[in-house]
Amino acid sequence: MRWQQRIRWPGISSSDPHFLRFVGLAPTWRLIVATVAASATVLIMGSVARSSTVGYGYGGVFFVIVSWPLVRPVLRSLQWTDATIWQTILLVIASLAMGAAAQKILGFNPQSGRLQHLPWSSGQHLLWQFPLVLPVENLVLLGGLVALWQLIRPRSGFERFMVGLVAAGVFGLWHVPVWGGWTLVVVSLTVFPWTVYLLATGDMLVPMLAHLAMDTLAVLSTAAPERAWFRVFVDPILLLSLLALGLMWSVYQEWRERHARRW
Repeated sequence: MRWQQRIRWPGISSSDPHFLRFVGLAPTWRLIVATVAASATVLIMGSVARSSTVGYGYGGVFFVIVSWPLVRPVLRSLQWTDATIWQTILLVIASLAMGAAAQKILGFNPQSGRLQHLPWSSGQHLLWQFPLVLPVENLVLLGGLVALWQLIRPRSGFERFMVGLVAAGVFGLWHVPVWGGWTLVVVSLTVFPWTVYLLATGDMLVPMLAHLAMDTLAVLSTAAPERAWFRVFVDPILLLSLLALGLMWSVYQEWRERHARRW
């Protein structure tokens, strides 16, 4: 039908060449081993050392070594553009909406109980760890997504949709040992916009920034002291910070262009 031809869902309706550049770089078995082993290393080493930084550090190193043919082009593709901030904000909104829908389906938030009892000192420690640990999670998410793509080789829009959903589910399964079984539903639906975005653009930077913004928002809104001013205004502060960062980048780009013209 004509209406089916007019409706296009980027990443689902067709394969994006920017994502396909990650496909075929490493054998499927290596990606599966890297994804599973890195996830297990994070959980085991983090529990043994009683430090998530240690767990994510070893897990990240293991993933990079095993899947290096995939990681190398990922590092090369991390480019900041004028649209990065707006795309990050929109992806955060989409993820929060999907997470809220998951909580509505369950009738409760399986992560709220533990977050509400999180001491502010531990919350501050987590905030300092996020720049290290969250990129590792995004790499594991990409590894699982590419492995599923190479394993299934989707051709239709439905198959591509299911690849993105299952990859988000695998990522959610990783959080079950720490947060409980019901977390699988919330995390999977929250992360699903990230997998669709990766399929549509092949851009790793925006999901990383969205991940950092969302986890920072979760810690500040639950673990911070109740009378702290930044807890009350955490949403607008985070939004204004992203906008200010985007404005600074635009000003920097204009300065570079003017400087290049002079020479």
